[in-house]
Amino acid sequence: MNRPRALLLACLITLTPLGAARAASLTTLRVGYLSFIDTIVLFHAQHAGYFKRAGLRVRSLRVNDGPAVIAAVRSGSAEIGLTAATPVAIAFEHGQSLSLFATSTFELWPPSPNLVTLVASKRSGITTLAGLKGKTIASNAQSSACMIAIAQHLATAGLSIQDVKVLIVPFPNMMAALALGEADAACTVVPFLIAMQDNPAVAPVVLARGTVAGLDKLHRLAVAGYFARPRWIAKHRAVLARFLTAMQAAQNDLDAHHALFRADLVKYFHMPPGFAAKVPFALSTSSLVAHPADYQPLFDALHRAGLLARPLPASQLVTTITP
Repeated sequence: MNRPRALLLACLITLTPLGAARAASLTTLRVGYLSFIDTIVLFHAQHAGYFKRAGLRVRSLRVNDGPAVIAAVRSGSAEIGLTAATPVAIAFEHGQSLSLFATSTFELWPPSPNLVTLVASKRSGITTLAGLKGKTIASNAQSSACMIAIAQHLATAGLSIQDVKVLIVPFPNMMAALALGEADAACTVVPFLIAMQDNPAVAPVVLARGTVAGLDKLHRLAVAGYFARPRWIAKHRAVLARFLTAMQAAQNDLDAHHALFRADLVKYFHMPPGFAAKVPFALSTSSLVAHPADYQPLFDALHRAGLLARPLPASQLVTTITP
């Protein structure tokens, strides 16, 4: 065997076990998630190498809705779940042992682009919340942040859910429902709001913004996050601190380079580049650390809307872990 070939073989013999050992040293985490715009941070942390630098190997599992994310965590198919806080709070009240340990999504005031938004179609002629009486409003689910928003903002106009008809429509289908007149108004979010604004058959009029009424006084509201079973969290706090470190670094990277955010819209959400260029930077820029006070107004609104039978102290459902 010639000398160069012998040296190459020696290197392969030496490095292969080392590479295998490094791979074996990574802690594997399975994350079940509901796809919405803030999952870009999870994808970016995974594919830009932030998890690997934190000693983690993250496997992601996409499911169809919040209850399915909860089922994945409860069954052990995933250690961590990502979804809106609303279904987590409802599941908790029904005896499921869960805890939110990181916040993926904040609604902020002055208005951030990611606010839940109530709109009416141009053809409906509705220009105020009071004009919704007797009309049909599209919501993405029966027990969702949209239902809270609808109830909260109707109340400011002296109306209730009983004064309107709620039509359950997935976010991607709401624009057609408005354009065809199947719904007069809708609760929507970015990027679907941008598509509606681009459609002259809809030409939406914004009626209200924010999951809860009075966000201008709260300034900050946590509405979605990462959760796990409390016993699992207690045994893996150091691992979760590394998870948060990687996620925060990925979020900071996207915040500093909005072109990466729009490239990820194309890559992970398959948006046409021209449309992705119109989507505002709709990710949270706050710390991912979960604090009970940030969730309490949401849980109070859930109770007022009848989605929770009893008041829920956020300290019972939120665990604070710092990177």
